[in-house]
Amino acid sequence: MTGYAVPVAPASLGQSEGVHEVTQAIGQIVDTLTSAVNALSAELVFAREGRTGEIPYISHLTKGEILNEIVRASEGIAAIADAVSTGTLSGYADPFQEALASTSYRANGVAQAARAEGPSELLAGNESAAEDHLLEHTADPRDLRASAERLVVELENGDVPVIEPGEREIAMAEGVLAGLGALAVGALLIYVVVS
Repeated sequence: MTGYAVPVAPASLGQSEGVHEVTQAIGQIVDTLTSAVNALSAELVFAREGRTGEIPYISHLTKGEILNEIVRASEGIAAIADAVSTGTLSGYADPFQEALASTSYRANGVAQAARAEGPSELLAGNESAAEDHLLEHTADPRDLRASAERLVVELENGDVPVIEPGEREIAMAEGVLAGLGALAVGALLIYVVVS
């Protein structure tokens, strides 16, 4: 054991069942991160060899722009791997710490190698393609991480609901609208009674 806190499961979800679910989710994250690093490594080779047509979303960019986007995506993958290794999921990630460290190391290596090739800033009008390329590599592991973190919150807090960003504002807006509706009905009743 590496000194991580032992997770506490709620009564509604058995300890081993909940931990198993989180562990499976982390395994999926590691698999998608590994696939992303492999794809970015291949893209770097394609860029070096002038085979940019084989790179999805950004094949029409200059070599320097492509290298810049490989750096961005690689750093994003490393950041996700580091967050899983040290963040909310860390207490459940012991079986994957070596794979996460390796993935982060490899992703940072791809970024460093792409930087050495001479990346250039993105030209105006290429932002959408660059964003699509970034999401191609980071969206799945990012979303899987968010889902796994929700599992951890549910596992450790039992019946405490998980409120997503924006849900509180929506609930407050609904309450305000309901209050305004009640006020309008009350005003209408007073108007009808008085007239």
